[in-house]
Amino acid sequence: MTVDDQFPSTVPHDRQVSRRRLLQTAGVAAGLTVAWSSREALGQDAVSSPEAGATPEATPVSPPSPFSSEVDSYLRINPDGTVTLMTGKVEFGQGIRTGFAQLIAEELSIPFESVLVILGQTDQTPFDLGTFGSLSMRLTGPRIRQSGAAMRVWLSELGAAQLGQDISAVSLSGGAVVVTDDPTQMVSFADLAAGQATMRELDPEIAFKDPATYTVIGQSIPRPDVIEKVDGSLKYGIDGTIEGMVWGKIVRPPSFGATLTSIDFTEAEVAPGVVGVFHDGNFAGLAAERYEQAEAAIMMVQATWEELPATTTSENIHQVLLDTADEGVRLDETNVEPASDFDILAGITEPIELTFRGPFVSHTPIEPRNSLVQITPERVDVMTSTQDPFGVRRSVAEVLGREPETVVVTPMATGGAFGAKIVAMADVEAARLAQAFGRPVKVLWRRDEELAHGQYRPATLVSITTGLDGQGGIGGWLYNLYSASYFPENVERSEDTQNGAASDWSANIHEIYEIPNAQTFWFHSASTLPPYFWRVNGATMNTFAREVTLDVLAEMEGVDPVAFRRNLLGGNPRMMAVMDAALAKAGWTPGVGSTGTGYGIALGFDANSYVAEVARVEIDQNTGEVFVRHVDVAIDCGLVINPEAVKHQVEGSVVLGVSSALREIIKFEGGRVTNPSFAEYAPITMRESPTVDTVFVEDKSQPMSGVGEPAVAPVAGAIANAIYDLVGIRLYDLPFTADRVLAELQKQTGAATPVAVAAD
Repeated sequence: MTVDDQFPSTVPHDRQVSRRRLLQTAGVAAGLTVAWSSREALGQDAVSSPEAGATPEATPVSPPSPFSSEVDSYLRINPDGTVTLMTGKVEFGQGIRTGFAQLIAEELSIPFESVLVILGQTDQTPFDLGTFGSLSMRLTGPRIRQSGAAMRVWLSELGAAQLGQDISAVSLSGGAVVVTDDPTQMVSFADLAAGQATMRELDPEIAFKDPATYTVIGQSIPRPDVIEKVDGSLKYGIDGTIEGMVWGKIVRPPSFGATLTSIDFTEAEVAPGVVGVFHDGNFAGLAAERYEQAEAAIMMVQATWEELPATTTSENIHQVLLDTADEGVRLDETNVEPASDFDILAGITEPIELTFRGPFVSHTPIEPRNSLVQITPERVDVMTSTQDPFGVRRSVAEVLGREPETVVVTPMATGGAFGAKIVAMADVEAARLAQAFGRPVKVLWRRDEELAHGQYRPATLVSITTGLDGQGGIGGWLYNLYSASYFPENVERSEDTQNGAASDWSANIHEIYEIPNAQTFWFHSASTLPPYFWRVNGATMNTFAREVTLDVLAEMEGVDPVAFRRNLLGGNPRMMAVMDAALAKAGWTPGVGSTGTGYGIALGFDANSYVAEVARVEIDQNTGEVFVRHVDVAIDCGLVINPEAVKHQVEGSVVLGVSSALREIIKFEGGRVTNPSFAEYAPITMRESPTVDTVFVEDKSQPMSGVGEPAVAPVAGAIANAIYDLVGIRLYDLPFTADRVLAELQKQTGAATPVAVAAD
């Protein structure tokens, strides 16, 4: 391919974000809390109206929204009558290219094939947050629908005028505005648009088409990239090459937080194919004509590092979390704010205290991080596998001292991400080497680099004090969450060294259940490894802890786990509905305590989606190995755009959840990861994955909510409860490894009081 084939040229047009200064979005990531109101997120300027009598100084003013509110930033009609949709989101298997196109095809009453989609190309699309946090359909989707509806109104007005009709007498059909009672009278979109822009603004109050008339939304239209994936023609970031490029490799530290004290390139710089070496502070690397030459040369580099005196390991991390916790923050999780001296646990007649532990976990994308950077005087081109093209643009511009608008990011197909490809690590590395050597540079991480030098879902500990109230309910709920947040653990604590990585997702029991008295506290603790956002973030650990605790309480009350939950869901009919749908799909009749059947349930609420999962397990009691045979999932994610695509997301979420629940743990000593390979880290394989059935509980009048992450959260809890149902052992620590399960089976006493399993 030529350079022009690989790096599309800039296409200037007036559909760029032009009238609103974009906010700096450094630090935005997978678990972000969007600070704008729904109106602001939809592209409206956010200026609060002063209350009566308020002075201007006392009136809070929010910053302007970073999102474009111009319809022409998102849509244009092409001379051939097709419609191009432009969005800053990227596709890495979740199906948003198809879903977004369906939204536009529906609003404009055109065939799905008539919608062309440009994703994440920073010189052609409006700014958007990265593709994370299950935000694509619930945050960007409404803006896309509004742009389609606004263009429908604009075309109807133009068409009605040209056809000499009242606007109520015309409609859209097949790429034309037609007289509804006489469709032979028509004028095409292309003729009406004639290259002009709509000059319309997004309107959050605009009316969408009646759901009863949908012909595209709700259809399982196949994803266009499937054929390319099957025949191997789809180009991933790892495949990107251009003429004249060289391969870059980085000198990696032996452990996190290490400082480079000396380096010797003598042997490496004369190795075959090496075009140059580079050293600046803690960053060092080289480049060679061929990938294998770069790999061979980097092994010849002699580097000396000063490592941090860290004593934390994967065996003692949870004690470290307790010992190094800060003062904590109170999360507002109580129905009625109690007085300061109110005892939140006073109503408990049968108390229990349970402790849950979760390890550091890797993102483990199949495709490691990679990036290709070409620098010219006029512009910088970046071809990369990323979740956040505008974040890459910002980071590369900063490290090169360029204006962001001169950096053009071309996102390639991505072979897995799960939060790993938000931070522009390979991109910045490639940019620095490209600047140093004056040639395009491709950086491709190895598997051991991905596992040992990336970021991780933080280790967490949850302590729950709760109990029954003597009347069939919960008398109080005290939830203390400790997460590895301050990195490196030996440095002074500050906002710059803290990243809680959204460990508090789903910590709020009141998001689902009605409990009169509940308090939640979140404590940030020292972290030996860099914590970062992971698919559904802390919701996996928090849902696991909450749902297992509810099963324990149900058995204490002498009722089955579903009946116990039902008593707490009176004010949550949508969650009640998904629970009943999952039960019906599973055909499971729950009993009290351990019944020997191997079924377990867990409920989750994330990204505004309601999920219930029923897992069925088997255990080899000779080895302790757990087999998750099947998971039934019911989900209410609002309006379903493409049912098959949602099913695919649910199935992938369940498999990821099963893998992290049964196998995954990053082992480390100090800042050194000691299992940096798939053979040692051992995620589950397709052969070990469960079958999954998905049912929808849908109300088409509800807005679209998140799909990419919510089904991950309940998996561990459902499996843990199924294990107890099958063999009567309670597991409180992730993962449920064969050794851990076997140890519990061997010491099983049959006691009713749950016994926590010690962490590895």
